[in-house]
Formats: sequence, structure tokens, C-alpha cells
Amino acid sequence: MNKQIYRRLIIGVWLIALVVAYPLCQWLGPERGWENGRLEWLQVIVLCGLIVLASVQAKRAREQSVRRFWRLMIPVFVLMVLRELTWGAMLLPPVEVGADGPRYLSRKDLPYGDFVHPAVGIVIILWILAVIRCKLVSFCLELVRNRRIPWLEMGLVVVASILAIAAERHILSLPGNMVMVFEEYMETLAYLAIGLVFLRLKDNISNIRMPLRYFMKK
Repeated sequence: MNKQIYRRLIIGVWLIALVVAYPLCQWLGPERGWENGRLEWLQVIVLCGLIVLASVQAKRAREQSVRRFWRLMIPVFVLMVLRELTWGAMLLPPVEVGADGPRYLSRKDLPYGDFVHPAVGIVIILWILAVIRCKLVSFCLELVRNRRIPWLEMGLVVVASILAIAAERHILSLPGNMVMVFEEYMETLAYLAIGLVFLRLKDNISNIRMPLRYFMKK
């Protein structure tokens, strides 16, 4: 199948999932939006898939700039996975199970909870330094100039994220028992759209030839 047709088909399915969100969330039931529920684990699976994608593309890339771009994406996806697992609390038994589902330890109540934010801060600082050293901003600007940024897919991420935030903050008029599942459903669509962004980037930058001034230093 032609890649352009395949892309339009996938985006079409995503848009259908967005349109039917309200009735589908009613059918799914509130338990799908519980902590450590199926929607949250689907989000983790998508992010793990992106880690695999970035690792494979980093290994296959011929251009050093492309290779380092994918390498720098790996820690971003890893942090997102850990955040979805609330830094490990979701891997432990729940503290209690109530009418609104299981409740897990908060980050500060974990045995290593006080070290999570400092550790994440160190990782972010090191990542920013790596971005500067590898001239990732210049690389991304070159992608913009060459029209290789998947703006449509990025727009899908923004739409789903806004709806998820609106549900979380009770801006949308939703039944009380539907708020959590609608929020998690929109977060899932947002992660799937992020997956579409990087799948498109995979095709867009796989054969890119960057100007010499944008090559990364060895």
C-alpha cells in the first residue's frame, strides 16, 4: 500500500476514534479510567514501542545527526513511561481499593520518593546539555526548512491533549462517572498521535542529508 494512502487511513481511524469518544467512553465504563487500568497500560505499551522505534532507528541511521536525534529521544520516552507508572508506584500492590478504583502510593510515600525529582532534574539537565552539544535545535530547524515536520500528526497530539486537560479540570460538561475514563481515553489518543508523529519522522528523515554545518561533533 502507498505510504500516503496508509497515512491517511491511519489518521482517518484516529479521527473516528476522536469523534466516537463520548459514546465509547460511556460503553467502556468508569473502571477503564482507573489508576493502573487498561487504558493506562496501553499508554505505557505505546511509549515502550517508541523506545524500541528510537533504538532501532538510532542503530540503522547512516547520518550521525539522525542517529543522535533518535538517541536523544530515548531518555524522553523512558521518563514518560516512568511518569505514567508514577515513578514505580503502579508496579506495587494498591494501598486500597474503593468505589473509584485502586489507590496507590503517592510519589512522596515511596521509599525512594525523595530522590525521584532530583534524579529527574539531573537527567533533564544532562539531556539539555546533550541537545546543545549535538545541535539538536539546528537539526530540527533544518527539518522545518525542508518541510519534514509532520504538522498534521502534531496537531492531533495537541487536540487530544487539550481535551484530556479539559476533562481533568472539569471544563467539559461530562457525567461524574465518565470524567476519569474520558481523560484517560484522550491521553491514550494523544500518545497514539505521538506515535504517528515519530513514525512519520522515521520516513521523513531516514534518507536526509544534512548540510555540513549541521553535522554533530564526534
